[in-house]
Amino acid sequence: MRVVCCYAPNHLRRGTVESLRGQAPHAEFVDVSSGPDAYFEAFRSLWLAQEDFLLVEHDLVLAPGTVDALEACGEPWCSCHIGHLFTTYKGEAYLQCNRWRREMMIAHPGVVDVPREDRFWGQLDGHLLKRMGGFKPHRHLDLPTLHLAPSIGSSLDHAGMKAWRDANTPEPVMHTYSVGVNLDSAVRPVVPISDGMEALGLASTLTVEVLLVSYNQSRYLQSAIDSVRAQSYSHWHLTVLDNGSTDPQVGRILLAAAADPRIRVQRFHPSAADRASVCGYAALFNYGAWHTESDLIAFLCDDDLYVPDRLARMVAVIEAGRDVAYGAQRLLDGDGQRLGVRATEGVLRDAHSRVDLNSVLLTRSSFTKAGGLPTAPSVWSNADARLWRRLHAEGYDFYPVPGAPTDAKRYRDDSVTARLAKRQVPW
Repeated sequence: MRVVCCYAPNHLRRGTVESLRGQAPHAEFVDVSSGPDAYFEAFRSLWLAQEDFLLVEHDLVLAPGTVDALEACGEPWCSCHIGHLFTTYKGEAYLQCNRWRREMMIAHPGVVDVPREDRFWGQLDGHLLKRMGGFKPHRHLDLPTLHLAPSIGSSLDHAGMKAWRDANTPEPVMHTYSVGVNLDSAVRPVVPISDGMEALGLASTLTVEVLLVSYNQSRYLQSAIDSVRAQSYSHWHLTVLDNGSTDPQVGRILLAAAADPRIRVQRFHPSAADRASVCGYAALFNYGAWHTESDLIAFLCDDDLYVPDRLARMVAVIEAGRDVAYGAQRLLDGDGQRLGVRATEGVLRDAHSRVDLNSVLLTRSSFTKAGGLPTAPSVWSNADARLWRRLHAEGYDFYPVPGAPTDAKRYRDDSVTARLAKRQVPW
């Protein structure tokens, strides 16, 4: 039986790849990102080949044993139960996870001849039902397949599904912001879809999530984003977390950035009470970490920069068996003039106030074990230093990246640090 996953780059999920890899090492991945016509044509080619096949969409996680159970089923057409956070699908046919026998293809060869003008996302199952004269699939309600779009979900009427989900899918930790969260963004890809099987997670390539916090810095924001795009290491994603910027130029920059499939923009609109009740940048970095899935996490402020080989050099340290890497940092003024360098100091067992947040790359597991950044409003000036103490308490040391600085930090007259020194609100 062929096992095929049709995917688009901005929806393929790590859980989908890993659950298929574990159950069907021969699974094929077909890129249909060019539009619904590509999806219809992929299905049509599978159908006309007249070979048993299982079709799995890019945002599903298959419970253990699903592929074997569907292959063993004697029905000519069968499908899984699909669980979701908000509802359980009650419809008779959804193509998220379906298996067809050769006899179906022989009996209904023309069902896939759908005119191009009638091809739309989400309509293929309707065309099949209509053209098969009322034939419906056998639904395996004992196979609770997990639907991961638009968010991590679980079936509400299968008690065992939640337990299985909790054991197999990392649960986001609730962030401290209470209002204004935009949940309409596209689901992030968890691996860059650019270089075939390796990019699909079928080889051990570490992915990096760069978390960039933005607030009313239109003068510098584009340069910060471009410094990530310029990285020589290609396996990165960028999540921009905007803290309610009112500068319209920031909005234009973020809109343009969101056109890049490697970049996700998440805009928040906190109230004055929200701003006063929490360390905003720490809360946003935590939110970004809990709602992404890359192997490694890096941080960047909207007025700072990465050097082009930053990620490549830092990943090399992590691949040597370390959990936390830090680099030297070039210091700039607001106009980009060099003020000096914060050098590395060897292996650090107390990085408190000695390493800047922008200069670190760490494993997701270490960040999770440390519990993320503290978010109390009293930690505006040193939330990163307090995270370093949390990491040290969990047994993690900081390992230096050899050579030149890995990033550049601007010291501005209106920075958070400067505002705090003047006893002004940091935002």
